[in-house]
Amino acid sequence: MAAARELKAFAIIVNLILMMVGGAFVGVGVFTILDNYGMIQLNRIDSDGLYTDMSTAGLLDVAAVLTIVAGCVNFFLGIDGIISVCKEWKCMLALYIGGLVLAVLLEIAILVTTTMFVDRVDDDLYSAIDQGIKLQYEGHIVTENSFSKAFDEAQVKFQCCGLNNYTDFKDHAEFWLDKDSLLIPKSCCHIDEGSYFDNDQYVFDDINCARLPTTQNSHLEKSCFTDIKDWLNDRSYLLLGISIVGAGAELLSLLVNICLLRDVSSSKLV
Repeated sequence: MAAARELKAFAIIVNLILMMVGGAFVGVGVFTILDNYGMIQLNRIDSDGLYTDMSTAGLLDVAAVLTIVAGCVNFFLGIDGIISVCKEWKCMLALYIGGLVLAVLLEIAILVTTTMFVDRVDDDLYSAIDQGIKLQYEGHIVTENSFSKAFDEAQVKFQCCGLNNYTDFKDHAEFWLDKDSLLIPKSCCHIDEGSYFDNDQYVFDDINCARLPTTQNSHLEKSCFTDIKDWLNDRSYLLLGISIVGAGAELLSLLVNICLLRDVSSSKLV
């Protein structure tokens, strides 16, 4: 009898943990999508290793959405689990166990999708950005070109210039709108980040920076590649980490509730 009551108490604790994990999942998923929303579009490398259609969700977007879904599933499963344990309803416990199996499958999907994205970043990010600069970069703060906007945001955030350095633009960026009048894009200059991100305005430390760039008024020699890669990978590893934690919590809850279902079926639970 005492052992059965202890099992019920432990199951309630596990379900509370599952609810907290679910909340954390939702938070991490939303953070991944919305933090620097423009720049996160740099994850949208297609299966050919290019930024062909940035209106299509990338693998990191998919993994983040799956994380949000898994978080909602875990949260409501936790509520269902607590009710099932307290009421000792066999049918709800069976339904709960089925839901946990679904949640574990979601974790596996997150792990697979995120791992695929990490591999794609390792294999294709450099060439994708290189081709993006060549064929899509416009260099204007107001633009409908998603790659151009996202790459400019990366240059401002990471205080860098180009995939390698400023030479990536003048003779390489075929659609850079200021290539005949400027030596570097305006986003490579020392500017006020708040004005750029909040108001879509360039506020320069040196108004002549883009025409006469130096290492004092710009970031013309600093590569963006490593910072962009690390930034994308950090979000990937965050999703990987929380999915592993979630899978552990779900498997523990699954084991506990199978034991509870067995006891309910044999009328041992009190």
